[in-house]
Amino acid sequence: MNNKGKKYLIVFDFDQTITDKDTEFSAIEYFTPDFYKENEHELYTQKDWLSFNNLLYTKMKEKGFNWEIIKKYYEDLNLSPKMEELFKFILEHQNNIDSVICTGNNKIVVETVLKKNKLDNIIRYKICNNSEFDNDNILKITYLNEKYEHCNDCQPFLCKSLAMDNFFEKHKRESYNKVIFIGDGSNDFCFSKHLNENDILFPRKNFSLYNILYNDNKKNKIKAEIHPWENGIQIVDVLKKLDF
Repeated sequence: MNNKGKKYLIVFDFDQTITDKDTEFSAIEYFTPDFYKENEHELYTQKDWLSFNNLLYTKMKEKGFNWEIIKKYYEDLNLSPKMEELFKFILEHQNNIDSVICTGNNKIVVETVLKKNKLDNIIRYKICNNSEFDNDNILKITYLNEKYEHCNDCQPFLCKSLAMDNFFEKHKRESYNKVIFIGDGSNDFCFSKHLNENDILFPRKNFSLYNILYNDNKKNKIKAEIHPWENGIQIVDVLKKLDF
């Protein structure tokens, strides 16, 4: 194909965008159901997710679930409906599309899912929290950046606008004809507001970001073109109209 065409950047959220389920929440519910039920409210409202998440991996190890078992669970999770069609389209236009994941999830979980689904070479850049195994082979997570207080829309461990600003310091935003953002969650609202009139936003229908835009009447905060989605084919149908 002609590799001199226009250049586009696709920014993906990860959980409930690339994967159909929230990877870690579903793992907690699957491996430690009693702990999940006892702490369900805190899971969705607490602000120190990093400390809480590290505790959860310790709890899973105490229950007898080592990393190989947890890894297999992550590898078996489904992608969002027809998402493989979107990645097939990206691969076909790889000279014109760069892809980046921007997520509050951690590096090891993200790379586990991508590698299993043969997406690690399609998605070139990964912005996520750091992780490594301790001496007991328990996954330990650390913040990508120090905690910050300036943003009311994001989780306390990752502001996607700040993360993408850092990305654009190395990969100039003006080198892309459009920025295309595909997301689902309330923490995707911040970066959505930073898209410009030439960009495209894909909020997953009936998920938190969509509800903020349409049920909370904040669609007017978005300058970008908006296309709600329920499956990857709907996203591809919009992208096919772009000039390659």
